[in-house]
Amino acid sequence: MIAALLFAAMVSPQPSPNPYVIYRQALQRLGTLPQPRYIVETQRQLISTIRNGELRDQTDHTARYVYDSNTRRECGFFLPLSRTDQPFIGESHFPPDLWLLHPNGKPAPTSAGNVTPDVSDIKTIATALAMGRPSYNIRFVGIDTINGAKTYHLALKPLVDPHRHNLRELWIDVSNYNIVRAVIEGKYRLRDDDVLADTLVTEDFGDVGGYWLVVHKLWSYYRPFSAITYRFDFASLSMQFPPSVPVWLFDRKAFMAHAFSTSDPILKS
Repeated sequence: MIAALLFAAMVSPQPSPNPYVIYRQALQRLGTLPQPRYIVETQRQLISTIRNGELRDQTDHTARYVYDSNTRRECGFFLPLSRTDQPFIGESHFPPDLWLLHPNGKPAPTSAGNVTPDVSDIKTIATALAMGRPSYNIRFVGIDTINGAKTYHLALKPLVDPHRHNLRELWIDVSNYNIVRAVIEGKYRLRDDDVLADTLVTEDFGDVGGYWLVVHKLWSYYRPFSAITYRFDFASLSMQFPPSVPVWLFDRKAFMAHAFSTSDPILKS
């Protein structure tokens, strides 16, 4: 009898971890992470053009972005810098620190769609650690290894307003509750005059200079009525965190006036 009970205890399945507790711990962790004032990132940008399911074209660029976490503006340009390539200067859509609570507390711009991750439950958690159900129905999927880390895999389904509550999957490090990978379901457009279209954004995180930041992102844009899909695969090659950057980086006219007459290392390959 005793042997039978011991055997039953050995083979009985262990209860799954509580996905709401894991989610709560991950958001609490986000709220404690440090955030750089400025980020200078060098990226590899692989952009694929797909027509009717077939790859038609692919470009491979090296680009540099300078991000201001307070204003949520960015300056981006291809390397090596060329007078024939206009920089992109405007609101940030995919900065590496977008999941963090930037100091001025303002929401990130959304003219590109709702690709900004929904971290609205952080405020609820901050005021009530024993909160009940958050904005999602959360299901524990299993334990996965992602980028060398053992993670809890969660699937999220919004209870209300799926446009705003756009998180769909999270992989959370079992050792420290850092988010290692996330999937966002939103709408995206390349330019302000484009039509918003459904997209899934997959983001991978990593430790860079003591900051926990997005180091890889993958998403697509289907241009309606064109049979063309653009697939974007952006990977970080390096990041620096200067205490200040030239103010002219965030003004197009001033950029063109300064960029080719300065030795600022930000502009160098």
